[in-house]
Amino acid sequence: MNNVAVGISELFQAVKKNRSLVCLRLRNNNLDGRKIHQELFELVMNHPTLTAIDLGNSESIKNRNRVYNEGFSAIIEAMCYGGSSLISELHFQSAQLNSKCLQVMHQLQDVACDLQILNLANNDLGNEVASCLKPVLKTLVSLNLSNTRLGCKGCLELAFSLG
Repeated sequence: MNNVAVGISELFQAVKKNRSLVCLRLRNNNLDGRKIHQELFELVMNHPTLTAIDLGNSESIKNRNRVYNEGFSAIIEAMCYGGSSLISELHFQSAQLNSKCLQVMHQLQDVACDLQILNLANNDLGNEVASCLKPVLKTLVSLNLSNTRLGCKGCLELAFSLG
């Protein structure tokens, strides 16, 4: 486990200049999405080759990255900013998200987006997750909603959306 929270702005600035990087995995690094949401937005918006972002946490060290709704929303809004996004993978397991963060997902329906992998496991999302994911269900090949409090109502809505 690292602690890059102090130098995260400098790291993101360097990543934005590196056009060969396509995947950024920063699991278990003590990141706080409430403090770095603007940096996350700028990173996604200004990095044209980035296709995968992993800000989740491993099972053994839970909640080290706290992306929160603010960090998640910043990334989704940046994906929508230019009308298209190359990002195909997003990993936010155990990232302190709740159902309010998913309200920005509707913005992806008007964007050329090929999101294929979405991991939202171990977040307090509830039944609302099913309706909020409709805009991206058509492109997903992998969806992890383990331990998100998806109840019967959410399962039925998700099944209807998928079918």
